Amino acid sequence: MLTRWLSLAGLVVASAACTNGIETGPGTAPDGGATGGDPQATVTYQGKIASVLPVPFGGPPTTVCTYTQSVENLVLDLLIRDGVVIGGAMQDHNVEVVTNPDACPNPAAAPSDVSYTFTAATAGADATTITFAGAPDNHPQAALTVKLTPAGATYNAALTIARTDLPDTTYEWTVTTSVQLAPKR
Repeated sequence: MLTRWLSLAGLVVASAACTNGIETGPGTAPDGGATGGDPQATVTYQGKIASVLPVPFGGPPTTVCTYTQSVENLVLDLLIRDGVVIGGAMQDHNVEVVTNPDACPNPAAAPSDVSYTFTAATAGADATTITFAGAPDNHPQAALTVKLTPAGATYNAALTIARTDLPDTTYEWTVTTSVQLAPKR
């Protein structure tokens, strides 16, 4: 009986240490914000972008089809403890459009919601480079890299999302944008 109770208690503690898919640790409130009095407090910084300008791809000389790729409803969350990135996640909505439908026999990919999870952060002299892994069911597959620089009480994040799932470079695209991250409230 005691063993079962301890197992259940362990599950409760483990589930309390993870919020919204972002791993948290001691000194972190359930919303990812800092708890009071802990010098090792973890703070969730968040940035949002409603939409990013479409990026063209495809076209001559290898295909008659031309497309654009855009990203909407982007939300980036980073967990930062004492200036060090220790976790994070990003989600967005991908929209592909055929820009020459009269000449192109191939439809655009269906709009899709995608997500990425933190894999590593490497501190540099001027910025921290953060890499993310795309969820296995993301369509299309893409790599996400963030260059993070401090800006007073906030951070500037330069994002690069690059398609990675096709061997033919004709249909590759790279979306770049930047967002300011502030403590999540």
